[in-house]
Amino acid sequence: YLVTIYFNLFILERERAMLFPDYYFFAERRLVNHTIETRKVKNLDDCELFCYLNDNCVSLNFKKDPGINPKNNNSGHICELNNATHLKYDNELTNDASFYYRGSKNSCDRFSLCQNNATCQSGFTIKGYRCLCPPGFDGEHCENDVDECKTYPGLCHVYATCINTRGSYVCTCKPRYAGDGRNCTGIQSHRIKFTSKSHANITELFLELFIRYVGINSLIPTLTACSAPLGMDNQLKLIKDAQISASSEWDGNHAAIQGRLNFLAHQRKKGGWSAKNNNFNQWIQVDLLTKTTVTQMATQGRNAHNQWVKKYRIQYSDDGVNFSFYQIPGQKFPKEFIANQDSDTVVFQQIHPSIKARYVRLLPTIWHKHISMRMELYGLISLSFICCTQLFSSDCRRKFGNALVFLDFAIRIVQKNRTLPLSIRFKTKTNLRLGYSRNPCKNYKILNENDRKSSYSTPTNGPESCDDQLPTESDPAEWYRLMGDAGTKMPTKRVDAYHCGTVWSGWLDGAHPTLEDGEVHRKVCFSDHPTGCKHTIEISVKNCGAYFIYKLFKPPGCNSRYCGTD
Repeated sequence: YLVTIYFNLFILERERAMLFPDYYFFAERRLVNHTIETRKVKNLDDCELFCYLNDNCVSLNFKKDPGINPKNNNSGHICELNNATHLKYDNELTNDASFYYRGSKNSCDRFSLCQNNATCQSGFTIKGYRCLCPPGFDGEHCENDVDECKTYPGLCHVYATCINTRGSYVCTCKPRYAGDGRNCTGIQSHRIKFTSKSHANITELFLELFIRYVGINSLIPTLTACSAPLGMDNQLKLIKDAQISASSEWDGNHAAIQGRLNFLAHQRKKGGWSAKNNNFNQWIQVDLLTKTTVTQMATQGRNAHNQWVKKYRIQYSDDGVNFSFYQIPGQKFPKEFIANQDSDTVVFQQIHPSIKARYVRLLPTIWHKHISMRMELYGLISLSFICCTQLFSSDCRRKFGNALVFLDFAIRIVQKNRTLPLSIRFKTKTNLRLGYSRNPCKNYKILNENDRKSSYSTPTNGPESCDDQLPTESDPAEWYRLMGDAGTKMPTKRVDAYHCGTVWSGWLDGAHPTLEDGEVHRKVCFSDHPTGCKHTIEISVKNCGAYFIYKLFKPPGCNSRYCGTD
């Protein structure tokens, strides 16, 4: 019979039809390994209703609790919603004396023409099913590749080229810029300044030190923000074995610690993590030790074996106990990420908006033969690390016009205070003194608080923040960069009072400089009035190519704060 007989109001809104024929009703049977949701219900009819309301449900398992009095109308019976039927998985319809199984006519099994790993949902449209396209595809059956570069201008950085690929796109920084394509930074030249020891009026001479990056790993999302692999990669191992766990393991040779990207099978150790059971309750988890911004995920199947995960969801937590599913704002269900189609190809998925958490879990939802995988996370490195250029080789030869030194570099992640094996010797007949000036575009502090953003409304009864930790105008100046949740730059339009986590919001009175402008002076306005500036302070601003830096000083009062925006 049709569920529509009982739930006409829902039919008017949902336009879904499901048929649960009596010959698909089996007592003492239960379909295993396909449960996507478990509920407590009053009766079998309610269980069927919940299956109807869940777009991915096509069958159910019902377990009646004999201890519940029907007259009390209590919700205590077990209802398991499944995303498959016995017709396709007859070997997984098990004997279980405490359950009833009820299947529907699943149009996805019989008629589906969905393509490109689309999700088929039964009971919709005149065809009897509909296709939910993964990112990068559209069309009735998800048969069309979307040209993201033309459809969504601005996906890549202004200094990057967007290249469409099947189901996705690639951002590549233009020549003379470095980064992941979403953030491209002009490769800054470092200046060596010569000054005279004996003549005060001598003209200063500058020697440009040109840098060439060699072997920049495309897996590193951005150089300027210290965004890089977080350490699950078997070649890095910045994440220790003790930080990796899983819901279950097939045995000690299929352990969670073998779930590292690029882990290879050797001796008795298998090439990846393998769960003990194939169901939706399996996960592999990484403890990042501190709250970390995660921007990308990479996965592989099991090395040297025909097993891999096709799709997965993500959960995250700050305490390791209370987890939330990753979900795109405005979407009804958690986002499902496309993973692998073979054992060893690395598949990347951007996490946008990013996750900020200590614990991150991957939960397989569809797999090939068995739940087995390897993984890596990418994101913003903790301030205990820096992005650094490790000397690869050098060649003192004349190149690029007046440049006397030409260096080849490769990117590495290194600990603070590590000395690079780089020395430059000059032989000169003059009495010039050699000095080196630091490039402020590579030496700055970060402001990334989420309540600093101009869109953040300060609670009227909550605590107010201020920038009294900044140096005073009599102290040595320091450069700052706005990043992450705080935005990427200071606003150049008035920000209303009681925003940015404070009372007197601060904004830049004037435009940002161009690259050619160099370091410029600008006035910052602070006010709680609808017009004018109540207080002002002069700062310096510099354009570093893909971002701006600011030489900031302590505002005039603790109810004042510099704001950020995108």
